Amino acid sequence: MKINKTTIILLCIFSFQINSYGQTAKESPSNIDKQTINEIDQLLKQNTNDEVDTSKEVLNRPMTTKEIKKLNVSDYSKIISDTGYDDYSIVQKNYMPKSARLQVKTGISTVTNDVFYTNIGLSLGAIYNFDETWGVGLSGVLLSSNKGSQTQNIKDVQLVNIENLVTLKNAYNLSVYFSPIYGKWSLLNRQIFPFEIYFSGGLAQVTNQSSEMSSATSASIGQLISLTRSSALDINLQWLLYTTRNINAQEQSNNSLFVAVSYSIFWPKPDYR
Repeated sequence: MKINKTTIILLCIFSFQINSYGQTAKESPSNIDKQTINEIDQLLKQNTNDEVDTSKEVLNRPMTTKEIKKLNVSDYSKIISDTGYDDYSIVQKNYMPKSARLQVKTGISTVTNDVFYTNIGLSLGAIYNFDETWGVGLSGVLLSSNKGSQTQNIKDVQLVNIENLVTLKNAYNLSVYFSPIYGKWSLLNRQIFPFEIYFSGGLAQVTNQSSEMSSATSASIGQLISLTRSSALDINLQWLLYTTRNINAQEQSNNSLFVAVSYSIFWPKPDYR
């Protein structure tokens, strides 16, 4: 399987964001010094009617429901103004809630590992999100294929016409979506972009250039970059594995690696949070 530079760059971005998120979550408790603990102690006492144990041990264990109800920390600006730190980045909840919402997306898709054909087309999808983590959806890709420069060069220079290859005309997927990671990143320390990383897997049906249909399995990784609370940019990397007939009616195992960039809208509007 041959992967071009675009695919490598996307994989590096996903890997960097996952590692950054994991390191931040793991290292943050150990970076709290004594002065910070004392400052947070004062904030906790100011927002509670009864005395609460605000020792260092409290910060290192989950708070009980009773303790949470006694606190009023909805205004995070107070935490920043009452401490000596001005670089707090707090992710309270996902900026764009997805629970019980339908996501509809459309965009452009291309096959990155087809050496002999250039494939580009329309990507469509609809996903219903049961909650912030799980969802199920249908997606499809309609492709237009043309012989690539290498194929044409072989024909013109060596007088060899390549025919026993497989390229796709379309693909349709039924997938389960799993979103375990969300956070936010900044652009030049000026613009904040909430994001989430998701994984999906399922079954697909593909049609090759000879209109032969075959079943396939699919796996993908993607990233949603929230633009508003009801819209997002969806960048998806999907891998399809299948067996189909080539032009000479021979069974041939193949795989296709898709990259799609889509614009997504979510419905209905969130009436919570």
